[in-house]
Amino acid sequence: MERGKKHSCSACGTLFYDLGKDNPICPNCGQNLPKKKAIKKGSKSYRKTPIDEVTEETQSKVVIGRFRNEIFRNEKEGYLIFAGEVLGKKDELKFSGDIKEFKRGNFFIASGDWVNNKKFGLQFSYKYLGFFASFPLLGIKEFLSGINFEGLGSVTVQKILDEFGEGVFDILNYEPSRLEKIGTLKISQADEIGRQWLKTATDNSFAIFLSDLGLRKNIRSQMETFPKEEILETLFGEPYSLIQKFSGVGFKIADQVALKLGVERSGIPRILAGVKFTLDEASKRDGHCGLPIEKLVQSASNNLNEKEEIIRSVIEEDLTKEILVKENIGDIEVCFLKELHICETALLERIEVLRNQEGLESTKVNIGLSSVEAGLDFSPTGDQIEAIREALESSFSVITGGPGTGKTTIIKGLIAALKAVDLNFSLCAPTGRASKRLAEASGEEAKTIHRLLEYGSKGFKKNAKNLLEDDVIVCDEASMIDVELMQALFNAIGDKTKVILVGDVDQLPPVDPGQPFRDIVNSRSVHVRYLEKNFRQVSGSSIGLAASAFNEGHMPSLGQDSNINDFSMIKANDSKEVLEKLTKLFDKLPKIRDGKFDPKKDVQVLTPMNKRELGTSNLNQLIQNLINP
Repeated sequence: MERGKKHSCSACGTLFYDLGKDNPICPNCGQNLPKKKAIKKGSKSYRKTPIDEVTEETQSKVVIGRFRNEIFRNEKEGYLIFAGEVLGKKDELKFSGDIKEFKRGNFFIASGDWVNNKKFGLQFSYKYLGFFASFPLLGIKEFLSGINFEGLGSVTVQKILDEFGEGVFDILNYEPSRLEKIGTLKISQADEIGRQWLKTATDNSFAIFLSDLGLRKNIRSQMETFPKEEILETLFGEPYSLIQKFSGVGFKIADQVALKLGVERSGIPRILAGVKFTLDEASKRDGHCGLPIEKLVQSASNNLNEKEEIIRSVIEEDLTKEILVKENIGDIEVCFLKELHICETALLERIEVLRNQEGLESTKVNIGLSSVEAGLDFSPTGDQIEAIREALESSFSVITGGPGTGKTTIIKGLIAALKAVDLNFSLCAPTGRASKRLAEASGEEAKTIHRLLEYGSKGFKKNAKNLLEDDVIVCDEASMIDVELMQALFNAIGDKTKVILVGDVDQLPPVDPGQPFRDIVNSRSVHVRYLEKNFRQVSGSSIGLAASAFNEGHMPSLGQDSNINDFSMIKANDSKEVLEKLTKLFDKLPKIRDGKFDPKKDVQVLTPMNKRELGTSNLNQLIQNLINP
């Protein structure tokens, strides 16, 4: 008996031979197998037939496909088998996985593995499947313009897409000879394009998909290092989380991806993402932990290009409660990012506990103070002794003052006092440079806060469950600490440990969210010692007077009757004039200093920018030419 041709039942997937019959019937379910329609490919004809075996070319882990029809559904188990076509394959394939609701012709992308099912045959078992809002023409354009298709330029590719649109799926899969219609391609070229398409398209489906989203190559390269189903789940489920996960992705790129994948422009997920981004930007750019609700609405409206009424309604209806906390501060309603609000609240609770502990008993304070002078190379002033006394007597204290006011001297005196009464202490600072300076000035080991808290891949080892064992924590340059790092530090400090923060309250706030040092000083809830005398300038120095004026928010008075000429202001109308006057100043300085002038040691130039005429690059070049003409 003739075995005939091998078939796969479209209803149940059973593989069987037709015994030479024209209208074979499935022996398992009795389904009539429809005749396959021949499709011309150039001068040859071929049929779309199922792939019967797993081969190397069927091993792609991501496929772009088109839904044809449902084969099997199990509602109880949530399981679905359906037939579909794949980008770069002539054959109709089966897909299996969680139930999805399809319409005929829906395009999708799926990640998973090829498996052989005993009953239904070869299937693509998908771990994740997402629908295209529109056919990925942009991705296909970039792919066809690439190295796999020699001689096929972007102009010709665009003509192909203009002519066939999403029909290019069928043209490239089944009838590449029709590309000759474009007019710039010969039949031999069209057939070669078809062969290259079938050879490479399936394996490049993931790249086609990512480039269709408009993602730059550096972002796509990062994504390709992750499991593909994880990336697809992120893209379709939480596209705005790309901002946190991948370098180079900002809100605009994430929003572009979200809209491309079908997120509604005025939908709640997009509005929530825009509100969160606005607060994120305010915290990173300006250090704000929250914004007044009207300011938030206005800024989010600009970022989303959406009406303020829509954004306000989402916020006021508590649809943002998972990401925002609203709080009335005076008469103003302020919105905070939830994680920052939790952080600030936890920090306040720790400060409240620490500031209400007892300081050193008077006997130990006196012992400590008697040892201060021995620990210094000179006799401290009365103000410095009092600052040290207050720090010893308090469980939580702050010492603040500008440059040259003796903060480091006081730290050295404190160290001598703490050693005299046998108290264990740690010195720390927020940055490596600051901790190195502190170590050099004090002669003691000083650590960054991260090192003190033993930061690792899983976060800080020192925390509320694994406290620091010191009796005293002395933290220098505390004005540079953001709210999250301050909270992490205080979280690891035990209730009986004394805290001494040292810093300049007039310095610029931290780069990251919050300004806890300034807030602590301004709250007056802990003991604060203000240092005002400057030991680096002589009494009445114009530099000190000018600095104080700037801190108070007004221009310094530069009268002609000043007896000390160590500060001056030179006016200029534009950048060109600034450069001219800077050049003349370099010529004058040796004469002003009676020849005792070393431009490498005696000059420091500060500028608020890197680029343009007055940026660091241009000024460095100018000064270099002046010093070494």
